[in-house]
Amino acid sequence: MNRIFLYSLLLLFVLLPVGASLRPALAAQDTAQTENGDAPADVAGVTPFPNLLLPAVPNADQFGLPLQAVQIGELQEEFIIINVYSWFCAPCQAEGPDLRELSELIGPGGTDGTVRIIGIAAGDDITLTKRFRDKHSLPYALFPDPSLALHGLMQSPPVPTFYIVRNTTDGPHLLATHIGAIRGKAKALYSEVLKLTEASED
Repeated sequence: MNRIFLYSLLLLFVLLPVGASLRPALAAQDTAQTENGDAPADVAGVTPFPNLLLPAVPNADQFGLPLQAVQIGELQEEFIIINVYSWFCAPCQAEGPDLRELSELIGPGGTDGTVRIIGIAAGDDITLTKRFRDKHSLPYALFPDPSLALHGLMQSPPVPTFYIVRNTTDGPHLLATHIGAIRGKAKALYSEVLKLTEASED
């Protein structure tokens, strides 16, 4: 059943522009924009993002993570790039080198310790997440989501999707969304993330 659901997501992906750029957040999983291209915020002026409980993964300490399950809001970095992908998604596999490039731009300690990238594997178990990380030599944590529970909390986005989230005292906030693969665009995405971190300092 999960595979059928994922294949429907892949079909949706085909119908979306692969080169979609980062979009300002409208709602936690609603990236629609106003006619002038600006996305209105909610009443509080922020866009809440689910404080996902990430499952414990083997050797989490090598990624600077606790060995037990951890929530997004408990991560020490202020800005989190979340890559939602699947082993069975061809565009996700194709962007493997770009994911590695993005992680290298961020660096092992994040950008000044403020940015972290993680992956959430929609429909994949721990074996497939390890296989994906090993295949593409990714130096960051990938979290299995075989039941699609995390995927559902994010309103079931197509794969691949990237969320840029900021941890605040009020919990995680969604800053921007990128739907589609980042083939050849790792540096551009990283540049946009840096702009978001700088804008948040103002």
